[in-house]
Amino acid sequence: MKDINLDFRFRKLKTLAALCFILPLAITLSGCSGTGSSSSEVSKNLSAIKSVCLVELQNKTIYPQISGDITESLHQSLQKKQRFTLSLLKQADAAWATLEVKPDSAYTLEQLMSARKLLGSDALLMGTVTSYSPYPRMAMGLQLKLVDLRTGQAVWAIEQIWDTADKATQERIKKYFDKQLRSDFSTMGEQLATLSPINFVKFITYEVIETM
Repeated sequence: MKDINLDFRFRKLKTLAALCFILPLAITLSGCSGTGSSSSEVSKNLSAIKSVCLVELQNKTIYPQISGDITESLHQSLQKKQRFTLSLLKQADAAWATLEVKPDSAYTLEQLMSARKLLGSDALLMGTVTSYSPYPRMAMGLQLKLVDLRTGQAVWAIEQIWDTADKATQERIKKYFDKQLRSDFSTMGEQLATLSPINFVKFITYEVIETM
């Protein structure tokens, strides 16, 4: 009987130990799950970042221009913020082909050091346009992360889908244009954001930058 009690208590301790590991992990991952619209702040210790290189986003869609459009919009918005020295690396640049640090693959300390030397920046802002639909409604999916090239740590990241058919997205579009334009143009702004890829990209860029 004594052996049975000891075995029961041992198994109970193992279960509790497993829960202590799984529960924090589940809480951490819950910010990146759901119905496809989510964001995740990894560390967000951006105060030590003085210079950032924005790399033109990779593109998993059938629309080749969209990655360049969202990259350019991000570049302009970040320049206005003036939080750090900013440079832009386009796919047409020679250095783009030699950059070994990619958004969807692991990287070594040597690759990080090489990227820092190549770009002359503390951190790398990179990512992927995961989805894009200009019709029958505007929708876009993005994965972005800011990697400190000195440590390899992702200090900020976001993964999200914006869909103009979504009621919450529609409300945020309205608030965005209420803030950006005069109130008598708010309805026009909503229509432009819904129908124009340029204005939709600007809205997405605004929301991305606001999470930094």
